[in-house]
Amino acid sequence: MSTQIRRYVSFKLGDEEYGIGAGSVLDLIGTSGVTRSRVAPSYVYGSIRWQGGTLPVLNLRAKLGLPSTLGVERGVVIVVELAALSANAQTMRVGLLVDELPDVCVLRDATIAPFQPLSGPTKAPLVRGIGMLEQRLIFLLDIAQVLDACERAACLDAVANDALAGPQPAARGDLE
Repeated sequence: MSTQIRRYVSFKLGDEEYGIGAGSVLDLIGTSGVTRSRVAPSYVYGSIRWQGGTLPVLNLRAKLGLPSTLGVERGVVIVVELAALSANAQTMRVGLLVDELPDVCVLRDATIAPFQPLSGPTKAPLVRGIGMLEQRLIFLLDIAQVLDACERAACLDAVANDALAGPQPAARGDLE
């Protein structure tokens, strides 16, 4: 039986709890500086200034096929670094818009079960397993799978278009 211990940053999207490897998380920031994208795919909420640059902010609910009911005033942006998709590609930093403040949890490999999707395929490629901690079930995301190469390019295009168009702050309750 494996005794490997791993740390995850956990967060809520609606009533479900998710986790990502703590090593992928670079920062936790508020949503007050989020600028809503004018023209972008549904999974790109907008962009935010971070450490002298601009990052795309993903609507993680849209990526997971969940209803978009969150108002930006209640959310938190988790800044993560996505691994390069190939030897010739670069890593990419993005913000993930989530509902509630993250927590750090520690899970033993023995408490992680494989994910068996019960419904639609939307969530399946992104979830690597389900962690069990006390009475909580935590969907563990494979952060590298959040965006494929085409989606990464679309995110960068959306940020570039936003920079050319000028700021459009996210409105309270605006996450359609």
